[in-house]
Amino acid sequence: MPALYRIPFQSFSGWGGKGNFDDPSLPHGIGQPFAWDFGYLNPYDINNAVGGKIYAARAGTVIDLRWWVMISTPVPGLGAGNYVVIRHADNTVLAYDHLDFNTIAVSLGQYVEQGTFLGIVGNTGNSTGVHLHLEALSRYLPGTVGTEGDETPGNSLLIHFEDGKHEEPWRPIAIDFFVTNPLLYRQDGWHLCYRCASLFFSYQGANGVCPKGGAHVSTGNIYTLSDDIDAPGQPNWKYCKKCRALFWGANFGSRCPASPGIQHDGSGSGDYRIINNVPSDPGQHGWRFCFKCKSMWYGWWATTSVCPYDNTTQHSASGSDDYSLHVSCEDTQRNWRRCSKCFGLFFQPTGGGVCPQDGGAHADLVNLNYTLCVNVSPVNAGHPLAPKQRSVPPFPTGWQADWRYCYKCGLLFFGPNQSISRCPAPGNGRHSGSLSGKYYLFIAASPVANIGGLGEQGWRWCNKCQGLWFPSLAISDCPADGVHTAAGSGNYVLMKDSFA
Repeated sequence: MPALYRIPFQSFSGWGGKGNFDDPSLPHGIGQPFAWDFGYLNPYDINNAVGGKIYAARAGTVIDLRWWVMISTPVPGLGAGNYVVIRHADNTVLAYDHLDFNTIAVSLGQYVEQGTFLGIVGNTGNSTGVHLHLEALSRYLPGTVGTEGDETPGNSLLIHFEDGKHEEPWRPIAIDFFVTNPLLYRQDGWHLCYRCASLFFSYQGANGVCPKGGAHVSTGNIYTLSDDIDAPGQPNWKYCKKCRALFWGANFGSRCPASPGIQHDGSGSGDYRIINNVPSDPGQHGWRFCFKCKSMWYGWWATTSVCPYDNTTQHSASGSDDYSLHVSCEDTQRNWRRCSKCFGLFFQPTGGGVCPQDGGAHADLVNLNYTLCVNVSPVNAGHPLAPKQRSVPPFPTGWQADWRYCYKCGLLFFGPNQSISRCPAPGNGRHSGSLSGKYYLFIAASPVANIGGLGEQGWRWCNKCQGLWFPSLAISDCPADGVHTAAGSGNYVLMKDSFA
């Protein structure tokens, strides 16, 4: 599936890699292993060229900016120069740094679409040449933009870009050449409400109005739509600014839960286009059009849906096409925690799981948030650091694929060895990865004094239970028997920051 991010400039003429293309073997700096530098190379003045336009790589809300730095300077606090910081639907942020003096074209609090003009590339702050420093972060505090010697408040995150065909996530490295930027724009921030089964748009914490009363409640998945006129699919789908639901604007008689008995309000909405009746489309199928309220809803949840036509009966799929929606792939997934009892890694948003120490829930007491790479390979295939899948030692240095999440106990385990794994959930059976994505972990030589800010090293694989755990002075508990063992394990490195 395509990534959400676009290369942040339109014309590729003059753009090139200034260096440090987030390759962990050539880290950009401590705490910034996944930062990008894109240089604007003027053939007449390669060191002082200014004029390249920067565009939003992903939709979101502007949460911080600075426009008044005039020169290149290493002064603490001014390292980023002029910048724009945008928060996305999944609460990650993207910082665009070293922009030219007084060229910022957006305002604080503004919601910007993907492809919105942000400013002009420059050479301000702690910079030695004209370039754009681009960095995604797990969290952000306004005024602490994380680059070039300034404070980095969260993890430096992996991101992928769309390729020219909108088919594969793409991560350019120093030897790559840029191709024509794809024309299609995508807007993330759409969610499925598990109360009414409708599709709604959420940003800045506003979740609209649900026909069951109160605000919509998201299932957690993020859906991506396009209102680009060149996009395929059925046109005339609109966003209602009152309830934030998606409805078909070409058909009168809609009903909005924010104003009972009144139609949706699509004023100011883009013209969204949704794929319908294409069985081979890779998106999530089963979405339906309700002829009563004219809204989009998830047909597999018919019995739990609520139609705003009367706020009591279910949606109707009568006469509807089969619509498919793109579920946004995640480059990284936050909110993994270290259990203070068994020292295993577990996924906090799905609950406490089952701890092998006492059979109760995992204990989330260490105030650390770990971020894992999920579903998208961190590096290009064929690159020297491309993931190598191994089921037995010795483990390689680099990225290792096929770690899985066990929905029974909440722990991370090594997927290829599932048949010999042990789960602490009742029954003492095997871990189950049937609902899991594919996670990638970084393995470094042990010990390593400086791994470019990739994170906390010292995590180990247990060859008895196949889980990941963090050695400690205290005894750790293994669901197979006794305590975990680090025999044969590599030195795993996890991105982390405080979640306070």
